[in-house]
Amino acid sequence: MYSFKQFNEASYEGNVGIMELIKFKKQATPIQRKEFEEHLKNKRHKNAWDLVQKVTGTALHKSAFGEPRTV
Repeated sequence: MYSFKQFNEASYEGNVGIMELIKFKKQATPIQRKEFEEHLKNKRHKNAWDLVQKVTGTALHKSAFGEPRTV
């Protein structure tokens, strides 16, 4: 039987977060989803992406933001 370990996705230029948004929608609590929508509504895009990264555990490449991000 094979054993799989959790691994972190590599951050790469052009990784703009489409897959992370899908993952976020699956993993986020209703409160987190509402918080995300509020960030978008109020044009707090940095806060929205920070929340996506926190929930998914994936650090997006700095090219998506213009500056480095960490989880």
